[in-house]
Amino acid sequence: QAQAGREEEFHASLQRLRGENADISEEAIEIKEYIESLQSFPRARIQDLFLSRNIYAVIVGVGLMIFQQLGGINGVGFYASFIFSSAGFSGKLGTILIGIVQIPITLLGAFLMDRSGRRVLLMVSASGTFLGCFLAGISFYL
Repeated sequence: QAQAGREEEFHASLQRLRGENADISEEAIEIKEYIESLQSFPRARIQDLFLSRNIYAVIVGVGLMIFQQLGGINGVGFYASFIFSSAGFSGKLGTILIGIVQIPITLLGAFLMDRSGRRVLLMVSASGTFLGCFLAGISFYL
């Protein structure tokens, strides 16, 4: 409402949200300043993705998403209960364990990304993925 220029509705909504006795004047000014600063940015268009300065990042990002799908993580997630029950474990317990393992691994990944950067983390994880796939492939021949 503040962005659309509906000043009275904006103030009424903010007052209703904060309570009748709350002073919203400073917050309203902050919101208006924020909206004005956002409007000063140039509008992004879909064609901007294909500019020469952006195309490398787009190719890398889309490529990573494709390789993630080809890695089969969704298949493992969808069939986790079946996989665990086929291995002799409880399907529900297996699904819960996958979720429990994903949480600290995600936090560790975020921490490592801040420490070492995306490129190093990507190279290490790609090497680990290669090694895991290689060992899984070798196991079929043993």
